Amino acid sequence: MTLWLTLAVNSIAFGGLLFLLSAGFSLIFGLMRIPNLMHGSFFMLGAYFGVTLLDKTRMNFWLAALISGAAMAVIGALIVYRVTRPPTARERVERVIPRGVMKDLRRARQTLELGLRRQVPPMRLYVGDKQLGEEKPSSQWERIAVNVARTAATAAASAVVARLVDQIKPGKASAEKTS
Repeated sequence: MTLWLTLAVNSIAFGGLLFLLSAGFSLIFGLMRIPNLMHGSFFMLGAYFGVTLLDKTRMNFWLAALISGAAMAVIGALIVYRVTRPPTARERVERVIPRGVMKDLRRARQTLELGLRRQVPPMRLYVGDKQLGEEKPSSQWERIAVNVARTAATAAASAVVARLVDQIKPGKASAEKTS
């Protein structure tokens, strides 16, 4: 009879532990949208740390609880910052491509770009004996004329691009053909 009573009490205690674990998990996942089971581990480590403080230093229970709680808060903050924060773009690339390979790819890209730059001479446009764009507009009216020409060229280019994009859109093209 005592065996069955012991089994029943242990089963109820284990069921309560599983309930607490699942309730904590659903609460954490519901709030943060991250499956995170580290909180229970930190509580357990804090309890062990507090018991160790009580056993080795014979300090007050509440002081040991306060010190262990503060220590676990600091350790937890460091781990959460390092492990669960969103990785930077560089860290995401380093997870997929090792640093050595990335360094080799970067060096190869720089060598290729440098080789291409050496092969292609800079474009120079000469009018008469001066390079175009070398001499700045001398009067205010010339500056205004240059700015008006730039604005008109930009507006014309954006109108052409907008018209091309409208022609490329699949929904508009098929709707115009049917009507």
